[in-house]
Amino acid sequence: MYLSLSMLSTLLLWVFFAMILGANARHPLNRLCFCGGMLFSLGTFKESFYYDLAPGLLAAGVGTEEGMRTLYSLMTSALYLCAMPAACLFAVRFRGCSVSNKKLIGWMLLPAAALMILFPPTRTYFFQRQSLPFWVAMCLYNLTYGVLFTFFLLQAVKAEPTREVRRQKRFVALMVLPLLWYWLVTIFVFHTLGLQSLLRAWTGIFVLVCVEILIYLYLAFTEGVMGVRLNAEHYQWESESRAALRGAQFLSHALRRDLVKLAWCAKDLEEHQDPPSPQLRILRDTIERLQNLSDRILLHSGRLTPQKEPYPLEELLEGGLLEEYREKGMKLTTEFAPGDRLFCDPCHLRETLRNLLENAWEAKGEGCAVQIRFRPGRRGERHSRYDLLTVEDNGPGIPASIRERMFFPYQTEKSDAGHLGLGLYYCYRVMQAHGGWIQCDSAPDRGSAFRLYFPKEG
Repeated sequence: MYLSLSMLSTLLLWVFFAMILGANARHPLNRLCFCGGMLFSLGTFKESFYYDLAPGLLAAGVGTEEGMRTLYSLMTSALYLCAMPAACLFAVRFRGCSVSNKKLIGWMLLPAAALMILFPPTRTYFFQRQSLPFWVAMCLYNLTYGVLFTFFLLQAVKAEPTREVRRQKRFVALMVLPLLWYWLVTIFVFHTLGLQSLLRAWTGIFVLVCVEILIYLYLAFTEGVMGVRLNAEHYQWESESRAALRGAQFLSHALRRDLVKLAWCAKDLEEHQDPPSPQLRILRDTIERLQNLSDRILLHSGRLTPQKEPYPLEELLEGGLLEEYREKGMKLTTEFAPGDRLFCDPCHLRETLRNLLENAWEAKGEGCAVQIRFRPGRRGERHSRYDLLTVEDNGPGIPASIRERMFFPYQTEKSDAGHLGLGLYYCYRVMQAHGGWIQCDSAPDRGSAFRLYFPKEG
């Protein structure tokens, strides 16, 4: 069966954007990218439809020539007027702006509505061939959106504070921008300037799409690309997460199996000793600690489904857990405004704070000081849609060699049996399950600051 270059390009575009959607169909950025990609694919599909499919349909008595031209005109108009606004909507969301989708779509399609009045979509076929004002208007319209798209995309890369995520966003920009600008120049600039000898240059998009797919597949198999929240480690950590869960389940099962035997022996000894010997008390304490360890192993490596609610920070941060560490000798201070609330799962948040406080205490010991600060996201700021909880200590800091993999499972510098390297991995997964992220700023002898970003409610 013969396939024209236009149809091959269309199929490749469909495959490319379907892979992006399939990477994480639940994420709004992936869905926006897919919708924009489908609009852009109209560029090659309409050519294949009108020049390859329509003649066969007309010969078979399906439709009329005027009807085929009308369909071609409508597809072309949708491409010229809607594709770039869709791309800009993706770029704005990629940048992390908090304006509602409805408001953005309304503002972006306002110029398109004006152009539809000036150049009715059903007559686009004729405007393309007879009207220079049509090409000037479409060129200015699409190039303006192209500049805005590029600006927002590059700003998103520049403003991203997390190195891994910034690397992912850079990959996305490198994949999308050459494809977009090649299309803008070969379609609008060449037509507007009347460069007849270069008008078929748009077919080179076939080669570009092939290159994009190869790059995408390479990244998908090495680092992952456009996965959950565009996280650089999503695919690698998903595989490690499954391995961590299997290992934790095996370890917990083995512990519990032997602990049952030890508990039975301790109970039998207790019945024959009055009073119990010091060795028996040590045995009972050890069994209890190992049972707690088994429970925490499963908690830190199992699947997380947070039950989020707007929770008063006063209840989250004061008393209970914090008093426990103050009694140990930790100087613990909090900073938040009365009435501040955090949209989170309180149980998982307390366990996350416990891990961070325990690490700070073990690293510093006497003289350990920790400050927990809350700052709600504000309109106009870089991460306005996220509330920030910072846990900062005065410890010895974390060496750069450890920071590279500190949020991976089973990464620990501590040799005793009570530390399996799952604490920070659990913290990372709690924030991921909330739809936020955690990052660490640390330097030798200057302490560490863990920043926890929580999406606002709604």
